[in-house]
Amino acid sequence: ARVILRKATQVPFKTVEDLAAVWTGWAEMELRAKKYNEALAVLAEATIIPPAANRGKEKEANAPVQARLYKHTKLWAFYADLQESLAGFDATKETYDKIFELRIVTPQLVLNYAAFLEEHKHFELAFQAFEKGVVLFKHPHVLQIWLPYLTKFVARYGGTKLERARDLFEQALEGCPAAEAH
Repeated sequence: ARVILRKATQVPFKTVEDLAAVWTGWAEMELRAKKYNEALAVLAEATIIPPAANRGKEKEANAPVQARLYKHTKLWAFYADLQESLAGFDATKETYDKIFELRIVTPQLVLNYAAFLEEHKHFELAFQAFEKGVVLFKHPHVLQIWLPYLTKFVARYGGTKLERARDLFEQALEGCPAAEAH
């Protein structure tokens, strides 16, 4: 099956989604066989980021879908999820950092990353993840990041960091339409 799947990853698919489905299916097959390291290796290979010289809209426009696979959000999300379950803190953090670096993060991935960091008692890093997330999104999508961020910040620091809390609330209201700023 692995030989067939390896060949399938080289097929000139029409969409990146189709190619990602092959890689995801391969990783899931490894998981069903309880070959956890192989599943991680499959996803690590699928998410290899090409050198900067080979990236960019012009270069990727005429290239096969394999050249654009590294920007597939669902594939990266699956990889991050597996990393959380099977790998250590550093590997998982590195995966989430790459997702942010590629700017393919979703509000849900921001929340997952912050929760992961919080779970490992890295509270300031979790707040930094929220900060990165609120910069990347506009209203109304950023709302699903601001609400947990502000809630967790106030719960953690209460009245000890009033100036920072005030700044955060002001920041949250800046991009918010007047009708919803209540």
